[in-house]
Amino acid sequence: MVLSLAHVFVGLLKPSRAQTEITHFVQRPPSSRKIEEIDKQVIKMIAKGHHALRMVEEPEFRELIRMVSHCPNYELLSRKKLSESLLSKIYNEYTEKIKIKLNKAQAVCVTTDAWTSRNNESYIALMAHYIDDNSKLCSSTLGCIQYTERHTSENLCTFLKETMNHWQISHKIVAVVSDNAPNIISAIRMGNWRSIGCFAHLINLVVQRATEQISDTLVKVKSIVEYFKRSSQGLHKLQESQRQMNLPLLKLKQDVPTRWNWTYEMLDRVVTIKDAVITTIALTRNDLSLQQEDWSIIEEVLPLLLPFYEVTTEISAEKNVTLSKVIVMYKMIERILAKSSANHSKVQAVLEVLKKEMNARFQNIENNILFAECTVLDPRFKKRGFKNADCFEKAVQGLRNKVGSGQIPHKNEANDSFDGNGPPSAPPTSTKSIWEEYDETAGLKIKK
Repeated sequence: MVLSLAHVFVGLLKPSRAQTEITHFVQRPPSSRKIEEIDKQVIKMIAKGHHALRMVEEPEFRELIRMVSHCPNYELLSRKKLSESLLSKIYNEYTEKIKIKLNKAQAVCVTTDAWTSRNNESYIALMAHYIDDNSKLCSSTLGCIQYTERHTSENLCTFLKETMNHWQISHKIVAVVSDNAPNIISAIRMGNWRSIGCFAHLINLVVQRATEQISDTLVKVKSIVEYFKRSSQGLHKLQESQRQMNLPLLKLKQDVPTRWNWTYEMLDRVVTIKDAVITTIALTRNDLSLQQEDWSIIEEVLPLLLPFYEVTTEISAEKNVTLSKVIVMYKMIERILAKSSANHSKVQAVLEVLKKEMNARFQNIENNILFAECTVLDPRFKKRGFKNADCFEKAVQGLRNKVGSGQIPHKNEANDSFDGNGPPSAPPTSTKSIWEEYDETAGLKIKK
């Protein structure tokens, strides 16, 4: 007997007792009351645990909530079990994963830094940077320890060697990037590694040296910022002034010498809410008021510092390879400074120091074969990244030789380290970004 198509469909759709109904797999959405209870619990957890509100935006926290929502019978671990067993287990798992990735990497660059905590404890860290099988830039922390030894070149070299040997990457090191301190530079050279000074750190030193010319004004601005940091009443009045003037509700930023870009950010912020600052200071602490000359200095110097701010922000990115940009960035800063001028004598002094320091630290950068070869290999720059044609040709020939021999040297070359220590040595007319400046000059011929 031939069944009709309708009968076949009915037979297929009719659930058997052995089959699990589809509603078993579909979770019902929580009620509005349940959602409200969970939201309140999140707020309580943040408030009582002194967590930051941004915790709810952290990817790992959101993933935890997602996983727990699909596992209603999950019981949270005790602190003891978490610290004594699970933490070490996961640490070992991740260590093995990183070792496998490092073993597959063809070349590794490491960065190192040392610092002192608020508790006056000394720490040192080492990170590895490499390209994985999927051509993705990866970064892994290889060590971050409390360091009780004296920070001599010998001790630092020993730390670097032991850490590299532990991770079995000693033979893959292309370069070691540091903060240019003499002891770490010496340690790197002792280990026969190529040394590269952190470009962002060098740029920060240039800015610090230049802004010494306006130290009186900076001290006054810092005093204003510190006042609003200490005085809740003053801060409240400042915020009221911003609301009344329809200004963005922003807090002033404090300059921290060891933090990159903070001088620029401090000055930029005080100018952004200038009217509110003037009004509030006049009412609460008139002795802190800035003179018109100070405001003129700040507003003139900001465009001079802007390219340094942009470069430092971009070069500090962790998800992009940045070495190929260094020569181009130096060249663009140099061009912007050359076209800049200032009305105030102190700002003119800042400009002159910026030019002098940049020239002293970076004038020979195109002769550094590693920087030059990276610039040639970057399709955005190639020959246009150079001022000097001879440096470009030398880099191209060096790459040809390496490709022909099939070898990429990892060891330090005597003339191939860079630590930024070169030989001794109207309002601004341009506020272009460095990349606008590059686009404008990309078609120009380089010097022979």
